Amino acid sequence: IIAFMLLDAFIGVSKEYILRFFVDEHLVTGNGTLLDILLFFAAYLGSILIGLVIFYLKAFFCGKLGVTVVHQLRKRLSGHLQKLSLSNLNTRDTGEIVERVMGDTARVRWFFNGPFCSIFNQIFYFVSVATIMLIMNWKLAM
Repeated sequence: IIAFMLLDAFIGVSKEYILRFFVDEHLVTGNGTLLDILLFFAAYLGSILIGLVIFYLKAFFCGKLGVTVVHQLRKRLSGHLQKLSLSNLNTRDTGEIVERVMGDTARVRWFFNGPFCSIFNQIFYFVSVATIMLIMNWKLAM
């Protein structure tokens, strides 16, 4: 998952770098040819398509992580409920216990599918942008 997040950040930064290169080297100077425009279009479109594939794979594996964590958690909770005494279980309704287990594990799954992957993805993207800025002009980046 981390590899896909790093690749997603790299592709996001590379799209902007391709755009910057085309504008600075060809449009501003006025010496862009039709071949340059077609090469730019192909490179930009290619980076978008690669980014879409990586985004899909990242979302798939984040979802798979959420399902795996929830499955393990439900197995452990089920084992724990089996070990509880009958007197403890008789004080609560069966539906209340099941609803609590299902609701809490559903929230854990939502966390792994949404904020967990998003936080790491944004951190990697920020580090990628900061690195490129430092490489391009460290005085301006500071």
